[in-house]
Amino acid sequence: MGEPCPNNCRQNLLPNDWSREIRQSCIAGEKMTAFAEGRVGINVGASAFLQAHPLVLEEFISKGDVYFEVLRYFLSILEPKKIKEIIDTFSNKLLYKIIIYEYNIFQQTEDERKRLRKTASFLDLKSNAYWASLSPKRICSFIAYCLKEAKDPEFASQFLIILPPDAVSDLKNLAGLNVEEEKELYLSLKDGIYELPIQSPGIYRHILKLFEDDPEIFLILSTMEELVLRKEQIIESSHVILEKYKSGKLNHQSLFADLSALEPEITMEILGIFEEKGMLGRSEKNLIKELLSKHK
Repeated sequence: MGEPCPNNCRQNLLPNDWSREIRQSCIAGEKMTAFAEGRVGINVGASAFLQAHPLVLEEFISKGDVYFEVLRYFLSILEPKKIKEIIDTFSNKLLYKIIIYEYNIFQQTEDERKRLRKTASFLDLKSNAYWASLSPKRICSFIAYCLKEAKDPEFASQFLIILPPDAVSDLKNLAGLNVEEEKELYLSLKDGIYELPIQSPGIYRHILKLFEDDPEIFLILSTMEELVLRKEQIIESSHVILEKYKSGKLNHQSLFADLSALEPEITMEILGIFEEKGMLGRSEKNLIKELLSKHK
């Protein structure tokens, strides 16, 4: 009981002919309970969380609020990469219970955030960093649950911002949505519905057709075509450059030559992405920007 769980426990708990028997003999739930009650340390509790079968976790949090808080605590302190596999195995019902609880707390601090002029969105919070490690398919599955089961389209719409553009463009198929569910999801974005095609140009034609019977939305969307095409060009150019340099050591001279052939807006976008991905430091980025401005 006082020792951390072995690193291979979860693979033995995956569905197979013996999984029920193995799961019943698993003491991860007991170890997490012991941690919640202060009888074992963090290493034992965290290892039990990482190795526990999802059903064990669901049973654990059903014991009461204290146990639910323990699960939230582990999600907030462990590295996103470490919890990716376990989050992937969570049922959408369990994941929704966790994340909607966090969201309600976030909403309660809205006045304070406005006073402090903090503009970070809910998914920008450090405690939600693990979402960035989840696959588009997993996120789309959760969006579908929020729409179909939880009947919470406004909450579901927030997760569109963490999907890559190609996944947003194929959301109908990835999430298995019908026309009415799609419209409900996009309408929940409110004014954000006009920002979506800029972030994901591939969805523009589809969303334009989707709202062709809504005069106000269709009119605004129809005036955005040139802007969307421009954004599409930026994304495509960025992708080509990123693919070239994503592996191996970055050659600044070669990068400068590639960027100097592009328009300023595109080069700024690419440099921003390189900095965000840690491929360029801020000083390096600023130096290249300065050289490009002189070159132009």
